[in-house]
Amino acid sequence: MKTEDNNIEYYVHYLDFNRRLDEWITPDQIDPSRVEERPPDKSEKESTKGGRKTGRQKRKAEGSPSKNDKEDADKEHDEMSKVKNVNTIEFGRYEIDTWYFSPYPEEFSNCSKLYICEFCLKYMKKKKKPY
Repeated sequence: MKTEDNNIEYYVHYLDFNRRLDEWITPDQIDPSRVEERPPDKSEKESTKGGRKTGRQKRKAEGSPSKNDKEDADKEHDEMSKVKNVNTIEFGRYEIDTWYFSPYPEEFSNCSKLYICEFCLKYMKKKKKPY
């Protein structure tokens, strides 16, 4: 993703951690020596009882989606669309790290810091007095 000042940022999700800890980072924050190989997917190693596949495993192998698969895909889509979009807010003299997705308009979703007026609660991209 490119920010307002055309810098590149990468979205990072930490495996086995809650999505609220996901973050956008710049290339200089990446340390290749600390990158670990991703463990194999559990679905690839699923064991079957007596060599027989369950109905769900058969449907997955055949590629025919079941009702549960569609619901799972919808839930996954909803989760992915709820990605934290504002990293920090500045409220008066306080700077606060955000934890969750914030439903601000699209034009505010790519700014790393959002400024909120402590008197009228107006939100802005740049630090300035709203009055």
